[in-house]
Amino acid sequence: MRKQLFANLNWLFADRILRIFGSLVIGIWVARYLGPADFGLFSFALSFVALFGMVGRLSIDPVAVRELTKYPEKEKEILGSVLRLKLWGSLAATVLVLPAAWLAQPDNPLFLALVAITAIGILFNAADAIDIFYQARVLSKYAVQARAYAFLAISLAKVGLILGGFSVIWFALAGTIEIALGAGLMIWAYHRREGSAEGWGWRTGATVQLLKDGWPLVASSLLIIIHTRIDQVMIGQMMDDVQVGLYSAAIGISEAWLFVPGLIVQAVMPYFVHLRERDPASYHRRLMQLYSAMFWIGVAAGISEVMPGKQFILL
Repeated sequence: MRKQLFANLNWLFADRILRIFGSLVIGIWVARYLGPADFGLFSFALSFVALFGMVGRLSIDPVAVRELTKYPEKEKEILGSVLRLKLWGSLAATVLVLPAAWLAQPDNPLFLALVAITAIGILFNAADAIDIFYQARVLSKYAVQARAYAFLAISLAKVGLILGGFSVIWFALAGTIEIALGAGLMIWAYHRREGSAEGWGWRTGATVQLLKDGWPLVASSLLIIIHTRIDQVMIGQMMDDVQVGLYSAAIGISEAWLFVPGLIVQAVMPYFVHLRERDPASYHRRLMQLYSAMFWIGVAAGISEVMPGKQFILL
């Protein structure tokens, strides 16, 4: 189990490291190409959609992983319930974000177009049900590979857009295509390994249980996304796109390390579920060790970014 756990964690870390370095290289290039104004407007649109996107994501993934780990015989009904919950949430978020964008900036057609294109990506959040399936089996490499291939393909496409002199609309479209491609590759990987998703049925009992146990996580995720995105939305409303662009470039660097705690928790979740059932004393001891590790990771990341922060932003 531990060997499989570390292999799973390695895949997740590899994915995030690829994305961080790839995003830094391509992101800096895109930011310099678009300029502060267009990049700021694009960042404003992304942050605006992100505020509604959390409704579509419906962050009950840890609860679903726990239920799949504890009750593998209920796998299909749990996955079917998660799929439908995320699909309905995605539809609701997409419907809500468009009129909200119009109310925010009714006289800015470019902003409305960027929001509309980006919001389409919310609809593909339903494919996260397959990611949950692989998390529960400690086989995240298949979801990681699918999203990594999509990321690499679209990164190359963005280079082509820069060299071809395309407008900011095309970069928004590229981001949506990346999400759709990643979802499609995950579905293909599941179909190839597991066969059809037939039997992923909606079960009222499973749905109610997921919502009952998961609502604190949903509320927490909503508060976190509001905390991390509302500043960019406020700057976009009160100031101008140039200021949003400069702020977004800086905040992107400062948030680069945030993937570490989430990935660790995601990777060790099945292990902790088993450990709690098997040995409660060891469970509490390991949990304290995990919290301690999170704290010191945060301290190290903060120091490493604060000290050379000015030099990073000037780059």
